[in-house]
Amino acid sequence: MRLTPNPDDVQTLLISFPSMRKAAETVSAIIADGIVPAAMEAMDQKQ
Repeated sequence: MRLTPNPDDVQTLLISFPSMRKAAETVSAIIADGIVPAAMEAMDQKQ
């Protein structure tokens, strides 16, 4: 196990996408840019 320091900045976002595919592509791009989110949650409109 490796511990990482707490980030200097914390941001919370709520983003809507036209499709789950577009959301997944965006997540991949974010991680590829070196941003490693602490958490992500995907929700669809089905209840």
